[in-house]
Amino acid sequence: CKNCGQTYPGDCSYGTGNLKRHLGKCKRRNFRDIGQLLLESRSGSLENRLSKFDFNEFRQLLAYCVVKHELPFQFVEYEGVRDLLAYLNPDVKFVARNTTRNDVIKLFEREKEKLKLFLESFH
Repeated sequence: CKNCGQTYPGDCSYGTGNLKRHLGKCKRRNFRDIGQLLLESRSGSLENRLSKFDFNEFRQLLAYCVVKHELPFQFVEYEGVRDLLAYLNPDVKFVARNTTRNDVIKLFEREKEKLKLFLESFH
């Protein structure tokens, strides 16, 4: 690996799958490829688009979207939606409809607790 110095066998009998798997996990991987950079609108500088992707935040926003627009849980499994998400972030991990259902239930429970606390603040 050019990034961390880890050595992998390169003979034709070993293949390249082990290096490919390592590149996905390598801690010292460098994202200086211009294809991985976006122009930051506020500062005018180039910035790594993958550094700010938070999978948990993505799941919460997806659950909120399903609730707000009254979409079916199956929405997250639509091929067009998955193509769009893969275009925006090639490393995105897709969620199943049951995972989204569980996230919506958690969102409901959080909002219910907020409402309880708000109503308890009144006498």
